[in-house]
Amino acid sequence: MKNSSLLKSSTLRDTDDTQSSSSKLFSGSTHSNTAVSTDDIVHNKCQVCRKNFILRRKVTCQLCLAVFCSDHCTRKRVLNGAKDLSTVCDDCDLEETKKQIAEEIDEEILKITEELKEVRETNERLFREHVNKVSMVNDLDMEITKQEWNMKKQEQDLQAILETEQTRGLKLRNLADILRNTLDDLNISEKTMSEQANAIEFELENTKLIVSEITTQKEELEAQIEKININLNESLSIEHVRKILCQKCLEIVNVNIAKKKDECN
Repeated sequence: MKNSSLLKSSTLRDTDDTQSSSSKLFSGSTHSNTAVSTDDIVHNKCQVCRKNFILRRKVTCQLCLAVFCSDHCTRKRVLNGAKDLSTVCDDCDLEETKKQIAEEIDEEILKITEELKEVRETNERLFREHVNKVSMVNDLDMEITKQEWNMKKQEQDLQAILETEQTRGLKLRNLADILRNTLDDLNISEKTMSEQANAIEFELENTKLIVSEITTQKEELEAQIEKININLNESLSIEHVRKILCQKCLEIVNVNIAKKKDECN
């Protein structure tokens, strides 16, 4: 803001100096030969070279109305908004040129002043925007610092949670290994028991076959014994039959005789 104020003061001072210089440069200029003497008009002499018009063409300046020779009144200029060009002397043309230049300089100075004013306003606006942006940047820096601190804390918390989960995962992995080993042992035991069951089932089938054979043999023996008993009752005595039979058959016969006695009693 201080720089903009200094720029404003310097600009206004330079503008005033330029305007005053241009005014001094052009406002004080006057035609050097505008005061026409009666003697010059009477004798028809040029206002510049003071020579008569015997061998020269006489020309009247349409601006100052003085008389000049053709060598010193050669300029053409539009006067008072006229459409046609009028002849003016060199001094009047120079004076008008200075006035035009002064007007153009004044217009240019005014234009530059307006531009400087716009530049000053733009600088002030940019300075305010700069201050606002600096404030925003500071706020963003504070927010970023706060977010970084929060992220660091979250990272530490996540690291602690990760370590806890890793420890828990290790325990679960060990437990899974134990369960896997136990399952392998159970599978081995199941396989062994299945083999034993198959062996027992095979032995049971063999036992059933043996029992079936024994039952068949028993039935055959009982039929034979029954037949023998019938034959004995018809022809032989019990004592004689006992002498004929083997020990095993004799035991069976004794059992049957005992059963019949019990039935009779």
